[in-house]
Amino acid sequence: MGHEESSYIRQQREREAAAREAQEQIDGVVKQVLALPDEQLPPVWMMNKIGSHSAQHFKNTASWSFVELVRRGRLSTRSRVIDIGSGCGRLAIPFSLLIKEGEYYGTDVFEDGIKWCTQNVTPRNPGFKFFLQSVENNYYFGGDIKPSSTISLSFAKSDCIDFIFAISVFTHLVEADAERYFNEIARCLEPNGLAYLTAFIIDRTFPDFVERTGLHTEVAEVSPGHYQAYAGQDFFAGYTFDRWRTLIEQAGLEISGFDPGTWAEKRGSMHYQDTFIVTKK
Repeated sequence: MGHEESSYIRQQREREAAAREAQEQIDGVVKQVLALPDEQLPPVWMMNKIGSHSAQHFKNTASWSFVELVRRGRLSTRSRVIDIGSGCGRLAIPFSLLIKEGEYYGTDVFEDGIKWCTQNVTPRNPGFKFFLQSVENNYYFGGDIKPSSTISLSFAKSDCIDFIFAISVFTHLVEADAERYFNEIARCLEPNGLAYLTAFIIDRTFPDFVERTGLHTEVAEVSPGHYQAYAGQDFFAGYTFDRWRTLIEQAGLEISGFDPGTWAEKRGSMHYQDTFIVTKK
């Protein structure tokens, strides 16, 4: 006499089947991205602008970042996504191969990158739209660091976005601009939505790291819990964990996950920058 399968075992089988299907979908996108010919990619000078020295590096970074974000956000063909700091499409390209019934909004201060994506990604996937942020950001433009009153995600309706990510964005913003983005993220996210944000968190290990390596010696506290430095093209913005959490919570958000970054040789690090999963309160 056979035994009836328990509901727990049935659920395991269903989850296993769903996970297998999702993994096959992810693997298929990665395979397509790695096979893209150079003529379907942005020019190398654009890749250099966002930190990729070659087409292969661009595709490799696109692939592993895509996998990380899809798994973190449990994203699907129907997901609604905002990419803050979309550059010249390094992540828009793989996501355009996944999201078919959903929506994807990319935004950046990099006008040439926005134009390239509009001309090359949107025609292949009309659900992908790109918007220029007219922000005085010295990482691209040079000059004095000034907060901007023009930061907005107004292209997206309130309470309708599943997943928002901003990789290496808040590390280049003055605090006032970071606050504006946090408020917009809180407005756009649906109640169960997530945001994936990276930052430089200044903790008790940071002074030792500076002394040992001679790196980031120009970083200084400019207001309680907020640190800045300006060297050449790069503008550095960092926060203590308490200050970062306060800014997030003031916007109606909360931190639900944290991974330390390798940038200051923090123990247990997985990614270069400190990485946060943020949800609505």
